[in-house]
Parts: sequence; C-alpha cells; structure tokens
Amino acid sequence: MYLLDTNICIALLKNHPNAVPKFAQHFQSCYLSSIVVYEPYKGVYCSQKYRTEFGYIITVY
Repeated sequence: MYLLDTNICIALLKNHPNAVPKFAQHFQSCYLSSIVVYEPYKGVYCSQKYRTEFGYIITVY
C-alpha cells in the first residue's frame, strides 16, 4: 500500500519521467489522504491564475 503525498501528485500531473512509470506499476495500491486531495484546491484558490487552474484541477480530480 502506498499513501501518496502532494509532491508526488504534482509530479504525476506534470508527467515527471521518474514518477509516472513507478505509479503505473503500483497504481492499484496507491491512496490519497483527504489533506492531499484538498491541497491543490487551496493552492489554486490562492493563485493569481485562479480561473484557469481551478478548471484544470476539477477535470483531473
């Protein structure tokens, strides 16, 4: 079982070459805490590009 943190989730969203293959191997046993799910929303809300980034986050989650 793997509990992913926010940094790993951001790396996956950005298609980081080290993170994606590792995630692909273990995706069935990966989990997110409610805090990790919330953090991108908070980051986007505090961002200057709120409208464009919020739409992206909604489509990903």
